[in-house]
Amino acid sequence: MPFSFTFGGQDIIDDTEVNNTDLLVRSVDRPVREEITRHKIEIPGRHGSYDFGGGVRRDYNVTVNLIILAYTEEEIDTRINKIRNLLKGSKELIFSDSEIIHKAQIFESFSYDISGVGGSAEISIVFDCNAKNPQDSGTASSGTNNTLSDTLKSWDDEGNGEWEGYYVGIIDGTGIGQDRKIASNTTTGLTVEENWTTNPDNTSGYEIYEY
Repeated sequence: MPFSFTFGGQDIIDDTEVNNTDLLVRSVDRPVREEITRHKIEIPGRHGSYDFGGGVRRDYNVTVNLIILAYTEEEIDTRINKIRNLLKGSKELIFSDSEIIHKAQIFESFSYDISGVGGSAEISIVFDCNAKNPQDSGTASSGTNNTLSDTLKSWDDEGNGEWEGYYVGIIDGTGIGQDRKIASNTTTGLTVEENWTTNPDNTSGYEIYEY
């Protein structure tokens, strides 16, 4: 299956199909992990600084390079305009080789270069991605295809619960690397909108976060 990515639930490769053209992902530049600004202070008369731990997660960029192959320059322009229209606003960015959710937006129009009439165009798209701000964390007690339970918690479950609309990410153990949007919660459990690929278990460390 060709490498692809979705933005706001739309497949950017499939949803921009134009007759007699091909759209390929040439490369993706993603950070291995989010950058964290540490809390450090210089101590007069001593070499170096003291690290208080903790820190603040920083926003980051993801760059996607695409190649359009077409018979005419008009077809290239048509597809570029379709891509531009699909990439408006702040939405969820997900790549086909990962289950990590990036909350992304484009603040500036992306750049592109057309190499000859009836040839190809290379597009460089830079997404500005919001840092994940953890609100709670723990280790799961168990999980099903669309839930994660932690019997040590006592969350507010009024209505759909306090975590409705937030995200949960598996950061350690079984199912690591999966992010899901939370549909509702009970006092000790989370229900996610999309089923897990690998169900969490009692080894799964998790974070609940917002962007």
